[in-house]
Amino acid sequence: MSGVTAPRTNAAEPDNEFHIFQGAAVDRFHIISDATANKIPKFYDTSGTVFVDSVIIESAPQIGIGIAPNPACILDVNGIIRAEARYDSRQGGSNTPGSGSGFFAGMPAGDYAGFQLSSTLDMDFWVWNPSISNWTRPMSIRNNGNVGIGTMTAGTQLEIVGAATVNTDNSRRNMRLYDSTTMAAGVGSGIEIGGKYDTTGNITALVNLAGVKSNATSGDRSGKLIVSIDNSGGTLVPVTTVDGAGLAVTGNITATGSITAASVIGAVYQDVAEWVPATTSMQPGTVVVLNREHSNEVMPSARAFDTAVAGVVSAQPGVILGVASASKAQVATTGRVKVHVDATAAAIAIGDLLVTSDKSGTAMKSQTVNVGGVQFHRPGTVIGKALEPLPKGEGEILVLLSLQ
Repeated sequence: MSGVTAPRTNAAEPDNEFHIFQGAAVDRFHIISDATANKIPKFYDTSGTVFVDSVIIESAPQIGIGIAPNPACILDVNGIIRAEARYDSRQGGSNTPGSGSGFFAGMPAGDYAGFQLSSTLDMDFWVWNPSISNWTRPMSIRNNGNVGIGTMTAGTQLEIVGAATVNTDNSRRNMRLYDSTTMAAGVGSGIEIGGKYDTTGNITALVNLAGVKSNATSGDRSGKLIVSIDNSGGTLVPVTTVDGAGLAVTGNITATGSITAASVIGAVYQDVAEWVPATTSMQPGTVVVLNREHSNEVMPSARAFDTAVAGVVSAQPGVILGVASASKAQVATTGRVKVHVDATAAAIAIGDLLVTSDKSGTAMKSQTVNVGGVQFHRPGTVIGKALEPLPKGEGEILVLLSLQ
């Protein structure tokens, strides 16, 4: 192997060179210096006539590896960097990074940070904390893909552990999500939660949680939380909104525990019903009576002026009590509800009292009896008062229930 420092015959190359060659003067390695940079190129062919891009270029103060012609920063690398051994920290302590490959950077004042691939293939990020004169690991990526912030043993894909910041209003936070788009009503950050929705593995958002601005007024910080659910058609539909006015729910509310309110419930429907054991399944509007052969059970009415009348099957109670069951019926006892009635014997006018009839589950107009010259309705038979008329035939009318 020989070296030479003479100028090259190729005029395209700089004048100042140092060559290392082998055999018939074929360059294997040489250093070139010109007015702007020092270069370490390499020839890969056997002839020595093909000038290959530089492997290392020094253009003060930048150094490029695999970069041509000019590095863009102090160290510019085009390619993969591989570390076989961990860079030894210049700080001590019980939390000092252990064995493994890694890269650490430091400032003149002695602050250091870096990452390390441990022998278990976990990636730990280390920061030197001068307040405790020791290293801390604020973040870690486990070899199973789990990411931990504030924990080295993340048990899920993302786990955050740390002391929450307590705001002046006693609200707490461990994470922030902010939307940087232009201010407007409904603008804010959100989280989509979903998964695979078919056997082919297609993924979709099933739930969305969004914290947004309530209005478009500049300076107004009013916000609201919106929970949206997929309506099975690929569209997220808002079902719950929480804002300064309270909680608004689109749809039904089901609770396994108690619901306590400080004010009257404003129900859309106007009756109060209860789940009651029933002899048979019955349609809404059916007049029911107590089953005299079974305790705490109702059945369709079957005779006129029955004093065992207990209410009417409700389609959509405003308030429903008890526990639902397939063997039970929603029996309304107060409020306004649709009732199946028969006006064959007598037309029904608004304000008429209604009682059971001989037709199953059907009410009719009550007829008075004369007692000592005074007209009385039979006690214990009245279902309620008609709120709508029915001149003839059968149908359903709105009735104000008032059992008496």
